[in-house]
Amino acid sequence: MTVYKNVTKTEDDNECLKSIYYYAKALRASETQNMSSTEITAAQLSLIPLNSGDRILFLRAKGGYIQTVAAQIIGFQGQVWICSPDNQGLQHVEDVLKNHVPTILRQIIKCVSVSNIQDVSQIKNRLEQNFNSTEQYFNSIHVCGAISQDLLERFQQFLKIEGQLLAPINIDENNHKFTILHKARDQNSGQVTLNKRILNDWGIIFCTVF
Repeated sequence: MTVYKNVTKTEDDNECLKSIYYYAKALRASETQNMSSTEITAAQLSLIPLNSGDRILFLRAKGGYIQTVAAQIIGFQGQVWICSPDNQGLQHVEDVLKNHVPTILRQIIKCVSVSNIQDVSQIKNRLEQNFNSTEQYFNSIHVCGAISQDLLERFQQFLKIEGQLLAPINIDENNHKFTILHKARDQNSGQVTLNKRILNDWGIIFCTVF
């Protein structure tokens, strides 16, 4: 409430709470960073199966909420990585982890700062400062912002076989198509295939990732 009041110059507690809990409205997490409303977070996490021990990559920081929920699902044997150019957003996530998240979950959520979330090589290099190789490393990837079709396919290198990626794809400034990319291996040829499923229009617009 304090952050929201400072950003919007709202002083009335009731108006503040009404705005925070308004249906399908992004919530302010810091001066420059929003996080999705709870029903959007639930929908995002339900679209890709999460299992105990999974490794998950979030591209952009959000507010720490969706990552914490994901961490609870995959458990202490899993990993949650966050790559973001928004240092204030990452600091907010660090503060959330420090002050509100159990220690056992806090240990599996790691933040990595990059200057450009569209630079796949930079993401690869920054992550590989923490482990040996990003090649086929993650079970799932969530892109928390709109990207191009070309970028969707470039991120697939980080996915394990049978891994999935969820992202809003930029059609134009007023139209995003949520797409699930499923990386699989053809049982007959042995070749890796990328299968796309476009979801029905949610009527939700995400900001473009930078």
